[in-house]
Amino acid sequence: MKGKHGKMIDSHLLAELDALKTDLSITSKKLESKTQAVVILHEALEQCKKERDEFRQMAEQVMNRYQLLRKTLSQGTQSETLSAKALGQMPSKKLAYLLVESREANRALERELVEMNTKLSDAEGDIKLLRQQLRTSFNQSTSPTEPHSVPSDERQNLISHLERLTAQVNELERELSRCVDEKQELLSERDIYRNKCDRLNNELNYVLHGDERKIVDIDTLIMEKKSLKYRLQAVEEERNLAMATLAKYKKIFERKASKGSSVGSDSAFTPNGSPQHPSKLILFCLNLFKCLCYSVCRVYVTSSRIGALDLHTVGVKVTVLLWEILTSGCFSSPIGFGTDESVHSTNTADECHNLSFFRALLRMLKFKTFQSFIQIVLE
Repeated sequence: MKGKHGKMIDSHLLAELDALKTDLSITSKKLESKTQAVVILHEALEQCKKERDEFRQMAEQVMNRYQLLRKTLSQGTQSETLSAKALGQMPSKKLAYLLVESREANRALERELVEMNTKLSDAEGDIKLLRQQLRTSFNQSTSPTEPHSVPSDERQNLISHLERLTAQVNELERELSRCVDEKQELLSERDIYRNKCDRLNNELNYVLHGDERKIVDIDTLIMEKKSLKYRLQAVEEERNLAMATLAKYKKIFERKASKGSSVGSDSAFTPNGSPQHPSKLILFCLNLFKCLCYSVCRVYVTSSRIGALDLHTVGVKVTVLLWEILTSGCFSSPIGFGTDESVHSTNTADECHNLSFFRALLRMLKFKTFQSFIQIVLE
């Protein structure tokens, strides 16, 4: 019985095994058919994508042609509206046309926006698929026991950070190219202005009949003009200051002369009648003139604004004034030009010194050098 029962179990197991084999063969056939169907569907999908891209390109070409035609028509209609407006058409037609054109432009922009959104979504999907493929390939290539394996989240963050950095780099490259273009424009403008300046310098040199080997520069002429203007203003200020000091000393001299004339009128002797009068008047005028010279020397030493030319003119004017005083006739005998022995006998040692001073001054007047005059006064 046991043998029969064992044989029955074996036959039952064999039957089940055959059934499983048949099921396995059926499922394998189904799997093959499914894989073939998936391959066919994938090929159809690729074909559909290609057709979609072709139709999209065709649609873009049609849209471009439509936009070109619309632009040409809008230009023609604008000319027509202008001519119609010139002829006296109603402005409501133009307004209606502008409204229709704006609506069409808005619709076209909406279509472009939808297309750009679809392109963006497709690009994002492709990027996600590529990331998944890269992740799977990286996980398959690296074993989980490696110590340098990076988690997927951190890898995703690194990739996003890298994308942001690449976007920044691209933006900086665009800015750099823009700066380079601006630099080239500035260099071209600089060359244009430089050539223009050279042409102006050549024309100015030709007008002024200058030397061709040494061309006059306009900029240097302008700077020289400004510097000469400043120097002229400084010289005018110095001249005004010198004239003011000369007027002041002239007033002082006139005041002293008026006082001396009043004293001489009150005295009992005349200039040519008494032998003592010429020497006293000479001493008075000499002291006054020395004071004037010392004042001028002090101005010459302390003031740094008076130039050599202005100082020379002041000295010439003072010496001319002294020449007029000495050649007026009343000081002829004391200086040594007369022959009155009584007058010569009354001269003292100081008067002799004064006479030598006047003789040296008269010799100096022939050369008209004010610095030697100051040296004589200081001696």
